[in-house]
Amino acid sequence: MSVERAPLLPSGQEQSYTEPAPSRPEAEDVESAAPGEVKKPAMVTIIVPMIVGIFLAATDTTIVASAYAAIGNDFKQLQNANWIATGYMLTATSSQALYGKLSDIFGRKACLLSAYSVFALGCLCCGLARNMTELIAARAFAGAGGGGMTTCAL
Repeated sequence: MSVERAPLLPSGQEQSYTEPAPSRPEAEDVESAAPGEVKKPAMVTIIVPMIVGIFLAATDTTIVASAYAAIGNDFKQLQNANWIATGYMLTATSSQALYGKLSDIFGRKACLLSAYSVFALGCLCCGLARNMTELIAARAFAGAGGGGMTTCAL
């Protein structure tokens, strides 16, 4: 057991701690991993979905922003077409702080999965939209999920 003396501690107060066990070299196979150590296949199953989610959210933002004029022309409401991209960006930006706080309360996994679900449901509603108003509302809903996907993954 060691004793720590820091200049910020009042005089006379000491903190004792136990030195950590020496680290062992990385395990080559999955079965011999130390407790608390993340196994390599488990790391891949965690990282890949997060990368795919960030890619989808970023792609959704850039592709629709460049194609909203054609979409507005198809719905014959070109004057409202800028709200397709703006609705997504507004809700994505505003939901990032909310997902950050909710992930502190409920955990990262639950918030990331709920963000994926909101994004998927919003994209489904975008595909089923019959008019410009429904499309803008669905894009805004998808933006709430897209903002959570990027926040929780990062």
